[in-house]
Amino acid sequence: MSWIMKDFNYTNEAYAYATNCFNQEEINKIIKLGESQAIKKAELENGTSNRSVRNCTMSWIEVEDESKDIFLKLSDIVNSLNDKFYKYDLTEMESLQYTKYDSETTDFYASHSDDGYKFNLFRKLSVSVQLSDPLEYEGGELVFYRNTLLENSIAPKQIGTVIVFPSFVIHEVKKITAGTRKSLVTWINGPRFK
Repeated sequence: MSWIMKDFNYTNEAYAYATNCFNQEEINKIIKLGESQAIKKAELENGTSNRSVRNCTMSWIEVEDESKDIFLKLSDIVNSLNDKFYKYDLTEMESLQYTKYDSETTDFYASHSDDGYKFNLFRKLSVSVQLSDPLEYEGGELVFYRNTLLENSIAPKQIGTVIVFPSFVIHEVKKITAGTRKSLVTWINGPRFK
């Protein structure tokens, strides 16, 4: 395997992660795919815009010949993390969302959860891939909240890292204050929890 999973059996964090998952060539390809799509202001899940809740830009990457390898690799990594930490019954990955948080517009995404129900499937895991070198921006931390909005942990910023967490976990992207943070986001669905 070209990526390394953090080796620990138990975690008190609200997320699991694997480092060195995507190399620079693969990251460049993801960014090129994301930039080649129609980039627009991000909307909320219900299709509305609310700049006091979410301010960033995004595009969608669908499964096609040129992106299939990214989907397959990400699926393999997520399944490995799921097997180690969650053991959820998973059935499908949604489209990939390429997201940019820019300091010129002080982009952010306020605290929220990703859980939802669509076509008899439930979002069970959320996935975020770090595409930017952390030295190229300030702020923009991916923060997770456990019991209250006071208890939190900050996800690692290392480029190429894949972060996986239950979709019901409250999280946010803090305001970016310098540079641009790029990420790839998706959700993994499955049948209702039993």
